[in-house]
Amino acid sequence: ASSIHVHVRKRGWQKADALREVVSRTCRGVQVSDILTVGDSPNDKSLFSAFPVSVGVANVIKYEEELGEEMPQFITSQAEADGFMEIVNRLIALRS
Repeated sequence: ASSIHVHVRKRGWQKADALREVVSRTCRGVQVSDILTVGDSPNDKSLFSAFPVSVGVANVIKYEEELGEEMPQFITSQAEADGFMEIVNRLIALRS
């Protein structure tokens, strides 16, 4: 559960499992190496460890001890929505 929503999943499944399943069913030709994952809390741990490029928005830092070796590869300087926009703006800049 979160302060704004509830996560519903199959027993034993993590977000990474679900993402792999959705990609395999709907995104023909997309490889794990093509995926950038974004998260902000311990419930994103599987995304951070299962995909080669992972980004945490700045508020993930408060979970560093809990995430341990499964911290995201990159961390934004901004938290929450501002951190997500930081990622989007960086990706747009890289395309230019």
